[in-house]
Amino acid sequence: MTCSERVSQWTATVSRQLPHLSRPQARVLALWSLGMVLAHSCGLSQVSALLALLLGQQEETLRQRLREWYYPAEDKAGKTRRTLEVEACFAPLLRWVLAWWPEDHQELALALDATTLGQRFTVLCISVLVRGCAIPVAWKVLAYNQKGSWQPHWQALLAHLDGVIPAEWKVLVLADRGLYAPWLYRQIVAQGWHPFLRINLGAKACVQGSDRWEWISHWLPAVGEQWVQRVACFADRKTRLDCTLGVFAYPPETVYSFRGDMNGIACALGLKGASRTTNGGSGAGIIPRCSTPIVLPACGWPWPSVPCGWWG
Repeated sequence: MTCSERVSQWTATVSRQLPHLSRPQARVLALWSLGMVLAHSCGLSQVSALLALLLGQQEETLRQRLREWYYPAEDKAGKTRRTLEVEACFAPLLRWVLAWWPEDHQELALALDATTLGQRFTVLCISVLVRGCAIPVAWKVLAYNQKGSWQPHWQALLAHLDGVIPAEWKVLVLADRGLYAPWLYRQIVAQGWHPFLRINLGAKACVQGSDRWEWISHWLPAVGEQWVQRVACFADRKTRLDCTLGVFAYPPETVYSFRGDMNGIACALGLKGASRTTNGGSGAGIIPRCSTPIVLPACGWPWPSVPCGWWG
């Protein structure tokens, strides 16, 4: 099969998975994605140079096609050009990922993350966690240190994915402590998903059945152990949540979750403390960040062949 035939084949796949794209949009996206894989780079110069060599085309011509693909419509040559609506790709991308999911596994882990590219951009991203990788399915690129709340951006990203995952699936949504907010917790629950959010130890909680509020650090266990209970979290009535609280020390961190499945939370706590996994299934062996191996007991939430671990 020639390189041109492979591009055509990949273009057909892209068009099938992202049917809202026009034929020219799908073809250039196919060129971009194929070129990045082959060049091991997302740089315009590297991708266009390699594709020109493989396809026998003029490098400058390919470079212009790749560059105009992400331009607004008014900046493109021609009268019928369209702006690529990136947000319209989010739901189809997630469906594409789910199409590869094992039929007998109906569990999914999503990660919410904010990262910076130097002092130029901040990227808010929702990714599917699988086999030690994070596959981005929805994102928003902001100017570095752009003023304003991230709340509307996160809400929009989550809304784009709402209804894509079958309702009977168990969906775990992870986020670092810098992203926690009551509205985020409530939106995840409203979408039928399971929030698994890190918070600081500097908060108070009250164990179910008790009227005594303690600092979360009060329950900090020995290294390698964990403490999980149903609690009312946060003393302030405006932000208080009825949830399951897990406190563990790999190093000391805190997470909480909405539903009271203790076995599921114990399994998730282990995954949360891990930088990578060593084997799959329930009762997975993991390597925590402190490099002290532990093995969790079997839990009621089996993961795909290699469990979804916390991103590094």
